[in-house]
Amino acid sequence: MLVALTIVLILGALIYPPTTAKSVVEVIDETIPSPLPSTQIALQEIATQEAIKNGLDVQRFLAVQKCEIKKRLDSEGQPVWDYTAQSDHYRNGVREDSWGAWQIHLPSHPNITKEQAQDPYWSTAWAAKQWSEGRASMWSCYHILYT
Repeated sequence: MLVALTIVLILGALIYPPTTAKSVVEVIDETIPSPLPSTQIALQEIATQEAIKNGLDVQRFLAVQKCEIKKRLDSEGQPVWDYTAQSDHYRNGVREDSWGAWQIHLPSHPNITKEQAQDPYWSTAWAAKQWSEGRASMWSCYHILYT
């Protein structure tokens, strides 16, 4: 009897293998909507906190962020803020080397890495510091919106 039960269990495991962690993740990924549409809200919350912490005009800081960040459409056609994107501006046939939510121009800031520029927490804290030190005008969108 014990041998028969063992054989049944082994055959069952071969026919119906146990769910692995990877397959569970795959199932979850397929059933839970992509978090990207809420990225805009999360980025605005990060910017709001940094603006308040640095004594900035929150609405202006958010407006410049919204203007600077690149947008794309997700798989459902919904706009998504892409905080890792490179600038889509070209000068003399060369794509601008600006990255992230705040489109930090790396040649102008050689001490900043692409990874830092693409990190929404780091880049927003850095942008808020620049603003608090009177350098909001380094952003093109600041000029477009407020000068």
